[in-house]
Amino acid sequence: LLPKQLNLSLLLYPSRRAVQDRQGQVLHVLCPGDLQYHNIHLVGTANSVTLGQQSGTVQAMLNNLLLLCHSLITCRKVFLPPEVTALARDDVTEDLLMRALAQLLSMYASASLLLSYLQGKPDITTDMEKWLPQEMSAIEGSLLTGQAVRGTNGQWLCPGHQSAWHINDSSLQDFPSQDFASYASAISILTFEANRIQCLPDNFFRSFRSLYQASLSSNQLQSLPLGIGNCEMLETFSISHNLIKALPSDFHTCGGSLKVLKISGNPMESLPSHLSKFAHLEELQAGSLQLRQLPDDIRDLEKLKILNIASNPLRELAATFYELKMLTYLDISEKELKDLFTSCDNDKNGLLDEGEVPKLNAQLFIMFPRFGTESTADDELGGIPEQIFMLECLEELHLKYQAIRRVPAEVEKLQKLKYFNLQHNPKLETLAAELGGLQLKGLHISNCPMLRTPPKEIVARGFSAVMAYLSRLLSGSVECKRTKLMFVGLGGAGKTSLMRALMSGSFVTPATVGEAITDGIDIKTWEIKQDGSKLSFSVWDFAGQTVYYNTHQFFLSNRAVYMLIWNTRLGHEHAGLDFWLSSIECHAPKAPIFVIGTHADQVTKTELPMEELSRRYQQIKGYFCVSSHTGQGVKELHDKLISVTLNEPYMGERIPQVWLSFEQSVIR
Repeated sequence: LLPKQLNLSLLLYPSRRAVQDRQGQVLHVLCPGDLQYHNIHLVGTANSVTLGQQSGTVQAMLNNLLLLCHSLITCRKVFLPPEVTALARDDVTEDLLMRALAQLLSMYASASLLLSYLQGKPDITTDMEKWLPQEMSAIEGSLLTGQAVRGTNGQWLCPGHQSAWHINDSSLQDFPSQDFASYASAISILTFEANRIQCLPDNFFRSFRSLYQASLSSNQLQSLPLGIGNCEMLETFSISHNLIKALPSDFHTCGGSLKVLKISGNPMESLPSHLSKFAHLEELQAGSLQLRQLPDDIRDLEKLKILNIASNPLRELAATFYELKMLTYLDISEKELKDLFTSCDNDKNGLLDEGEVPKLNAQLFIMFPRFGTESTADDELGGIPEQIFMLECLEELHLKYQAIRRVPAEVEKLQKLKYFNLQHNPKLETLAAELGGLQLKGLHISNCPMLRTPPKEIVARGFSAVMAYLSRLLSGSVECKRTKLMFVGLGGAGKTSLMRALMSGSFVTPATVGEAITDGIDIKTWEIKQDGSKLSFSVWDFAGQTVYYNTHQFFLSNRAVYMLIWNTRLGHEHAGLDFWLSSIECHAPKAPIFVIGTHADQVTKTELPMEELSRRYQQIKGYFCVSSHTGQGVKELHDKLISVTLNEPYMGERIPQVWLSFEQSVIR
């Protein structure tokens, strides 16, 4: 409710008589903006109604309603109607008019409260969402001819909010600038997402010059108009997932106020120019662009805290990247793509089986640039850009889908790091023990098939176990190359004799006629010096009697190499090969197996369905026929055993020294 003749004098120096004269008042429509009344504003005289003389019932309801409305908008920023804005001049600013209007509205609230009390209706409900629509509906039939919008409890909305009410249903192809014509300059928050808008009016930024937050994401915009510098208060601007190839040439003119910029998902090849103009920028979302390099002036983003440049074809960071000292969140991950699915589907059945998925991953890995691709085994930083270790304020670091080989000791410089994501790094082998000294709250290292330190058994136990393991490494560690060597097969097949021949160095063992067969499990240690390091086998000689078969399964594990022994004199049909192969496949599906026929010096021809066995049991790494008495084939078996063992993924793991010391204490 405002005076009918609202002029500058009355606005600056309001009188009680003008406020109390109900015959000279105009009822203005108050648009709630949304159901929570966050964007409440006066619409203007174009939708106003002259009160005139009203019945006592309507007048009483009007007093209650006016009291609530005036009290509501005096607690918020008042957006001036166009006719009030027109009163501004050199010595009377819009800010002064805004304060004057707020004072006038306060006088109206006091007058409404007094009238309500005198008419015996002092109780004013505060449940606005239930009471206000009912009161508005009662008055609407007598006074208003406005438009209610479905889904808003029958509330009257201004033309602009009517258009904005259902904007996220992909129905808009053109921006409805005509609906905002009278008060576009008063709008501070504008959200038009998930539509099909292809372009904005040339005067868009000049019209919406009071924007504080604007989001035009998920449209079909191909460019932005000039003039964004008119939005001097713009702090958040989002145009993600459009078709914009380049930002307008004057985009840097909004840098003085901009704090959040979201441009992800556009075919842009560069970041905005003149980054030094964006001195207050705190968050930059620039993922899934076409950035091949970062500009050196990225260092000028001195207040940048959050940076997302994931899924860009970057191979290196700018040399000045380390100067982003305020950075707390960094995401330079690569997304998993599936565009090559059809080419990898060899059998054209619409699914990628176990043998086809690695082909897809290999092609993706080679095709798309990523950090660490050009790093070598001697690279001290393992493929991680050195600039990252200079970001002392970094709290989150995402390096998914990269070609990183190791996390180096330099990671200890990131003392504030809380979350570290290294998922899907197929070349990652080791994590530095120094990670255990950081106060991490999250470390993600799943789907790293080459990871040896920490061991996968530790990784499977979760974050706490990994951090405990790395912490133990800090106190000292040893690089271990050791595994179990399991001799299995029927009793009397020659397992013990072959074990002795392999361990003898001469690859020959004397005949053992009349020697008792193994009872239970016989365990020995076998150490081999190999290229300056030591390869250690814990040799397990299993008894071949059927009475032990049900207990052997408890000792089978993936961290072992299996020697399946059969007697060539008796033939493979009676060697129990299928039993042992099935048992190993069930309990140790990733362990290598050698199928070895003994007593080769006593037979002239050996028959074994090797192709059939290899097809059914893909863990088999070789077939040998040997003689422990003459040494036939034992040297070849020895060399192949070492070669296969050293290729096992757990070879070279670093084990905490304290763990090994504890193991020795238990053994003693």
